[in-house]
Amino acid sequence: MMQPDIPNIEPKKKFLVQPIQTKDPMCTALGLYDLAKLIQRNLNFIFFLTKHPSHLQK
Repeated sequence: MMQPDIPNIEPKKKFLVQPIQTKDPMCTALGLYDLAKLIQRNLNFIFFLTKHPSHLQK
């Protein structure tokens, strides 16, 4: 399923996507999903530390 090239209306978005060399939307989605999982894990860790301050005082 090849999609026709849509003229780029937002140049900033193109600049942000530039480092990703693939045109496959699934790869981009998986990359964003991994990034979201990483952020979620970091947030969970920070939440854990704030919930249990005794770990910070070691």
